Amino acid sequence: MNEKKLFFGIPLEPRSQKRILRAEEGWDTLPLFLSRPEFLHVTVFFMGFLKNEDIAGISEAARRICAEVEPFDIVFDEITLAPDTDEPKMIWLSGVENESLLLLRNAFEREFSEKLAENKRFRPHVTLARIRRSRWSALSPEKLPAFPIPISIVESVSSVVLFESTTEGGGRQYIPLDEYPLG
Repeated sequence: MNEKKLFFGIPLEPRSQKRILRAEEGWDTLPLFLSRPEFLHVTVFFMGFLKNEDIAGISEAARRICAEVEPFDIVFDEITLAPDTDEPKMIWLSGVENESLLLLRNAFEREFSEKLAENKRFRPHVTLARIRRSRWSALSPEKLPAFPIPISIVESVSSVVLFESTTEGGGRQYIPLDEYPLG
């Protein structure tokens, strides 16, 4: 295939992955598709399907954008049902709004999108699991964790990665193609 499904993201550090695994203890009996720890990331900007020959130009622009943003921290404060608690589809590690991350996201959007989003707020999140909705809704409330679950994780961000999203090899995978240092 001559196209790749691409996005810019921030992979979580191994220490954050371990904290999340501890928070997920007991979830193996729930009707969930858990994200693999090595694939946990914050999506900064989704590019969509692009041709292989476009990647060099994308990387050049991303390198320039990232050089203009200083390293920063993302604070995650809870594990929550998403997009809402009434009919959840996912479980997220949710973070507090972050000005540096918003600046980075907006710069990617200006560079790579023909249409700018109306909503300029951006709360970082990491998809921890996808919910098997029919089986989830059949469970009694006592069998479900009480959401939101408070957690405190601080992720230091010093670079952004261009990922390819693929399902080759079985299951969803995120393959790093290039990395761009901040500052």
